[in-house]
Amino acid sequence: MSTHSINIIRISSMEPHPNADTLSIVKIGLYAVCVRTTDFKIGDLAVYVEVDYQVDTTRPEFAFLNDGTGKPARIKAKRLRGIVSYGLLIGVPEGMMVKEGDDVMEALGIVRYEPPLPKCAFATDNVAAPRLYIPTYDMENYRKFPEEIEPSEPVIISEKLHGTNARYLWHNDHMWCSSHTRWKKEDEKCLWWQALAQNPWIETWCRQNPDKVLFGEVFGSNVQDLPYGLSRGKYAFAAFDVWSNMGWLSYDDAIATGKDVVGFTWVPIVYVGKLPSLEGMEAMADGDSMWPGANHFREGIVIQTTDGPPAVRSKLKLVGTRYLSR
Repeated sequence: MSTHSINIIRISSMEPHPNADTLSIVKIGLYAVCVRTTDFKIGDLAVYVEVDYQVDTTRPEFAFLNDGTGKPARIKAKRLRGIVSYGLLIGVPEGMMVKEGDDVMEALGIVRYEPPLPKCAFATDNVAAPRLYIPTYDMENYRKFPEEIEPSEPVIISEKLHGTNARYLWHNDHMWCSSHTRWKKEDEKCLWWQALAQNPWIETWCRQNPDKVLFGEVFGSNVQDLPYGLSRGKYAFAAFDVWSNMGWLSYDDAIATGKDVVGFTWVPIVYVGKLPSLEGMEAMADGDSMWPGANHFREGIVIQTTDGPPAVRSKLKLVGTRYLSR
């Protein structure tokens, strides 16, 4: 699960950009950020804003991103003269007393970017959550925490599908349906209930596994901007995790819960084995989608450890540069 932060970093190296005399490349862990050479020097403290955070363009630190509307700006990966730059590096604002490692997310009014609801997610009433502890699903980026997985550790790498997060549950003789954060009132116009109706195996699974929560992705042509070969109004669902009152199930145990469910669908598995090199995983993240009928690239991959108990597993995402640069 993810804990979001925007940290103060100390610049330890600056490499010349191979294709631009005025730019340099600053390495922050496994991230590379292109900066104007004259703006920084080795030893400087700086604020690193990762991809998929949102900054307030009315603040002086981010006014250069203001497009004239004053709307917040989403930080994206950009290819600058052939080098992918992951995020934004700015100097520490004047008068801000900080040290290396400090989290300045709140102080600078930075928030995690939340994708807008899909166009097909019609407004529906939310309902009170079931009386069970059920976490909200989120993952950190492998580039930020590569030390979480040892180089020789066995992993399962799956495709990261591009849609909208969903949770399904059978509890107290009732079917429950949720978006990423909100449990939804039953409504035939609601995207998540539509996905349930179009994929009846979900309810079959939930009834066979009461009080376990099936986490997955709802996707289709009018959910996000990758259609997966589906016509408008048709929604697929692929599971990627299972939660029980004992915590997260291991991959093998999660798959086993669906062995008797006709139609049970897990996210596509890209690789099983020892953790590949970063270059190998980047190539996987940039590959084409494995979903039947899709004729486009992947959003990325998800890397999950398989050794040890599920309670101490690591699960990290790596988003492809083809997707980030689209």
